[in-house]
Amino acid sequence: MDKKELQKTVNPVYLTAKSTLGLLKKAGDPDAVALLSIIGLETELQEKAKILPAHIGECYKTAQLARYEIYNTAAIRSSAHNIVDLPSGYSPRGFRVSSAGKRYFGFDLPVVIDDMAPAAQKVMTPEQCRLSSYHAVDATNYQSMKDALGSVKGELCIVTEGLLGYFNEPELVSLC
Repeated sequence: MDKKELQKTVNPVYLTAKSTLGLLKKAGDPDAVALLSIIGLETELQEKAKILPAHIGECYKTAQLARYEIYNTAAIRSSAHNIVDLPSGYSPRGFRVSSAGKRYFGFDLPVVIDDMAPAAQKVMTPEQCRLSSYHAVDATNYQSMKDALGSVKGELCIVTEGLLGYFNEPELVSLC
């Protein structure tokens, strides 16, 4: 089994996370454009686009961009200096948050972080890299998230764009 097949098997929302980045690119987000060029998902996204009517794709793109901007604005305006993105997926949110001078923690499954962390490092500025980090965690395992935060002090703002709908009740309780 190659890496792409493993990713699809281990994380059933893997392509959904990639589609989010593709929609942000189509909406013209410059960070998504830069990140997508490194991650290289063009073939997968083009295949998905073929089965989706254009007007529906436009609606998805607009909705995704609006949701992305709302969460970014809320995180940046929060009083917290430390922003945890759970799951971070392939979102370029770390670029925006770190550009605002806040500390960004991208949390996701190892299969995503293995792609995202090196790609972000290639595209981010040195200052963004200093303020951003990506960590493989299990969202239902408190210790894994605590370990990823290390010795961070202060208030946290936790962004959970898209995660909660995939959890059953025991997983939600565990996360909370």
